[in-house]
Amino acid sequence: MPNIGSNPQTSSHGHVGDVPIRPQPNELTSNKNRNCNANNKQLRKLFPMISGCLFRLLIKNLIRRWDIEDMVEKTKPLKDEHELQAPRSQTLVRGFQIIDAVAERPRNIQEISSVTGLTYGTVHRIVAVLQEQRYLKPERSHGFTLGPRLIELGFAAYSRVDLVQVVRPWLEELSDLTHDTVHLARREGWEVTYLDKLPGARPVEISSRVGGRKPVISTGVGKALLFDEPELVLKQLYEQDGHLLPDRMSQKEWLALMASYRAEGYSYDLGEDEPSIRCVAAPLRDATGKIIAAVSVSSTHEYMSPARMQELIPLVKRIAKSISHELGA
Repeated sequence: MPNIGSNPQTSSHGHVGDVPIRPQPNELTSNKNRNCNANNKQLRKLFPMISGCLFRLLIKNLIRRWDIEDMVEKTKPLKDEHELQAPRSQTLVRGFQIIDAVAERPRNIQEISSVTGLTYGTVHRIVAVLQEQRYLKPERSHGFTLGPRLIELGFAAYSRVDLVQVVRPWLEELSDLTHDTVHLARREGWEVTYLDKLPGARPVEISSRVGGRKPVISTGVGKALLFDEPELVLKQLYEQDGHLLPDRMSQKEWLALMASYRAEGYSYDLGEDEPSIRCVAAPLRDATGKIIAAVSVSSTHEYMSPARMQELIPLVKRIAKSISHELGA
């Protein structure tokens, strides 16, 4: 039998016999404080990690927001076979759009955004890069304009242009369409030098030759090359070479003829160089708008009636305009 009068035995698990020992109130408070202190210490350890994660998440969201347009463009289906073969860089295309937008006059970012249809933020980012690379430059209080790097590249490209090589396909087209002799010539002083010549399909012999020279005043290409010259220069030319004109055309008559040619954008050779030869010519301009050469269609008067010469004017002017466009005009 158990000894009722003796002290009960306390177990190691906080029980007396089968009855658990309840902790005292002071002991509960102490346990809560210890738990709170432990939790606070854990939070202090986790706070830098949590704040760092939030900061990185914010940056990622900002970057994602900046590039969302590019992401949308990349997810769009390609429209044609050409795009399948060579996907375009949207950022590069937008950079070109921005350069085009400031080519005609300086514009600020808001104006560029309106012209190109790009968002303000996109324009701001690309303009910053273009300015850094010297493709754009600030224009006082007017925004941005073309930078020195574009000028450098333009002159580099211009210096590498082989005029004869550029013009040759157009001369071939002109020859095929007319079956006549076509020329490319440039001015050197008071003379023209022939840079290229394609004989036509007709049995016609014309004395011009590649590398050969003729007077400016008596050739169709020569007159076209004079369109931008002031009247004073034309008077000087007449005084020097007016005797080469047929029927001794007066200075007043010749100046009036040149004024009409200039206004219409073409010129004739009506037998001034060779009595039997007729010619329709037009000038070529480069990226600066300067006349650098001229093209012409030539044949004998048998194949060049006044009516046919009139019909050739639009064709010769169109070819000259296309060549000028390729040269940057």
